[in-house]
Amino acid sequence: MKQFRLIVSGLIMASLLLGACQPEVVEVIKEVPVEKIVEVEKIVEVDSNAQSLDADPDKNPVTLKFLALSDDDQLNAWREQLAEFQKIDGGKWSYVDLEFETIPFRELFPKIEASVAAGLPWDLYQADGPDMKHYGFNRVIFDMNDLFTAEEKAQWFPQSVEEGSFRGRLLGPPILQSCSLMMYNKDMTDAAGINPPAALADSWTMDEAMDAWVKTTLDNDGDGVPDQWGVRWGQGTWTGDYEAGIFRRSNGVKGSDTWKGMGDDGVTFRGFVDSDESVEAHQFYQDMHQKQKVTPVEAIPEIFESRISAFMITPDNRIGALNRIHGEGNFNWGVTGIPYFK
Repeated sequence: MKQFRLIVSGLIMASLLLGACQPEVVEVIKEVPVEKIVEVEKIVEVDSNAQSLDADPDKNPVTLKFLALSDDDQLNAWREQLAEFQKIDGGKWSYVDLEFETIPFRELFPKIEASVAAGLPWDLYQADGPDMKHYGFNRVIFDMNDLFTAEEKAQWFPQSVEEGSFRGRLLGPPILQSCSLMMYNKDMTDAAGINPPAALADSWTMDEAMDAWVKTTLDNDGDGVPDQWGVRWGQGTWTGDYEAGIFRRSNGVKGSDTWKGMGDDGVTFRGFVDSDESVEAHQFYQDMHQKQKVTPVEAIPEIFESRISAFMITPDNRIGALNRIHGEGNFNWGVTGIPYFK
């Protein structure tokens, strides 16, 4: 049984078994210290609805429900991994299948919390690393710490293990860490006579980047709405600190209140997100939409992939999307550092 759990858990950021969503099981979990909830079998024993998984190809089919991000590249990867999982050890796990429900990133986390509150029968879910401690604190996720050997944990960065842990216990294995840079459509920058810096040390300041964004914002038909935007700042899923916070952090000295954005107690924000430097930085962000109008107010899906934006601040998963949509080598893109204030 342990082998099954190890491989399936490797597919996901977090796992939420059916029993953890049922009111009667949640009550049992509340009576048990978190550090003792380490074996899947312990939860299954108190949950009459959960199905035991044994290494027996003659077992009736078992379908685990998986709530995941709506991302074609990731979904294809999940399916490829599932197919390989069903082949291992002579196919003894071939009776196990996954049923996917995928939703947009901005809807994923509210969906997880609403599902737990409503007792919906999710077996597995994909979650963002910073949310793992929240799930651990509320005891809606299994402690998977003892399902991985020290050698298996060593394959991940210590920061990723810590991010996915609560009180020293690993709640879910990491999938990836994103690395954001500023990508650009080289055909558009060449047409505008712009040569973005290739070295990170030579990255543009925000003002230098603004000049490039203005030059690549084009209204070809004169209707007042650009046919080509200068930039999309972030993935367009929501306006959160992960990407919009770059402005604030960049405008503060490392370690300053502006740079931190939050007090060391984790609950104090006054004097941090509303410092003079923070306000100045976010005014620049607002002006991008309302004054210079180099970026759309409402997010346009696949704006960069559709060749509607010259630049985009994005994680490196954009490369996979470009290859999937256009074919590898058929989109002329480049990459440069994220602009900064200080």
